[in-house]
Amino acid sequence: MYGIPVEQVFGSVIKTNYEGRDGNPVLVRLPGLHFVDNKDGKPVGIHENIGRRPLVAVGNSDDDFDMLQWTTSGSGAQMGIIVHHTDAAREWAYNRESHIGKLNKGLDEAKTKGWTARNAAYSESFALFESSEVRVQLKEHLGGREIAMSPMQDWLVEALNAENLTISAAVKHPGFSLLDRPRLQTWQRKLKRRQISSSHAKLLKVTPRPGATLHGAAIKTAV
Repeated sequence: MYGIPVEQVFGSVIKTNYEGRDGNPVLVRLPGLHFVDNKDGKPVGIHENIGRRPLVAVGNSDDDFDMLQWTTSGSGAQMGIIVHHTDAAREWAYNRESHIGKLNKGLDEAKTKGWTARNAAYSESFALFESSEVRVQLKEHLGGREIAMSPMQDWLVEALNAENLTISAAVKHPGFSLLDRPRLQTWQRKLKRRQISSSHAKLLKVTPRPGATLHGAAIKTAV
């Protein structure tokens, strides 16, 4: 369904027996499990099937904790990602108190282990603001201008809100991984360039007085 070769997909395995029936060799499935691909069985299954430690592991509950821990404890570059499903309307909500797919230990240790936690409920973060009365007031009544920006990654938006930090403070905060800090800095640089470009467009409409020249985004008076 996803275009992934069958030999690259593995999980829990049902017991199977090799038999001869009517002179023909057959494989017969038995009523039992040979291997359960869950919790501490996940890293075992990965090792038995591919014989190496993965570079990236993605999970959504504490059942994936051992797999994430195994993946990110090796040498070199690895990445662990937790998809935090809190949007019960579109997906099952895996949270601390869920009776199925509980996500508790993974959230507690994500920061110390450098795992990225992405909240699935934030994929349409700005939809409410775009249709809000606040936006209408800012644009139509106060003459505000919007600067079009590439969206920030959803998990960064959630983390900034959770820690109540500005981007400048977040890039030095231990709660943000070494991979996420450059993402924040890149987003901040893009924002500053957009702000300068917007101001530049306004200032270029100004007719400088005699003896003044336009330089970049500011008016520079000749001495």
